[in-house]
Amino acid sequence: MTRRSAALPWIGLSTGAGVLALVVALFNRTISPALEIARYADDVAVAGEAIASNLEVADELARTGKLTETFGDLAGAYLASLEGER
Repeated sequence: MTRRSAALPWIGLSTGAGVLALVVALFNRTISPALEIARYADDVAVAGEAIASNLEVADELARTGKLTETFGDLAGAYLASLEGER
């Protein structure tokens, strides 16, 4: 084996190590924004679930509106009965 042919594996290994370092650096630059997007997506999902839970009580709001109308009539009748007792 000549000196030149003995150096070729070392040149190949050092080139491969440099390429591997470049691939790792590019991967880190790619994965970092992807993880940030995933965190934002999780935040959006949590906010969406909170909005959905707030909308689940819409039927109760309609019931509350009907109860306030009924309460107004009952309160008026009660006040009228109190004034009638005087």
